Amino acid sequence: KLLHDHCVAQTNVDESLISASVNGYLPNDRSLHCYIDCLFRTTGFIDEHGHILLADIAVILPTEAQDVIKAVTSKCSTIHGNDECETAYLTVKCYFEADPAHSMLI
Repeated sequence: KLLHDHCVAQTNVDESLISASVNGYLPNDRSLHCYIDCLFRTTGFIDEHGHILLADIAVILPTEAQDVIKAVTSKCSTIHGNDECETAYLTVKCYFEADPAHSMLI
């Protein structure tokens, strides 16, 4: 909740955009792009070059979810957008497309 609130305050993202992701839909909105980037930066799941560290994310997930992360890491960890916000969004979008059953934002 603190992470969510922090990133909402940082990006002014509309809560409805975040809520839409619960249904497997990831809206293409600049504030949502930056919200996702904020989530990754605040948790340390992004490196200094803006690359998402999906392998590091897998460590905090339950064992059954780690296999899912490993499956999408090779496909989604090398995506690059025009800036950090777009890279974060495109990476999560790739994850949503690769495994919609396990995809949602916080």
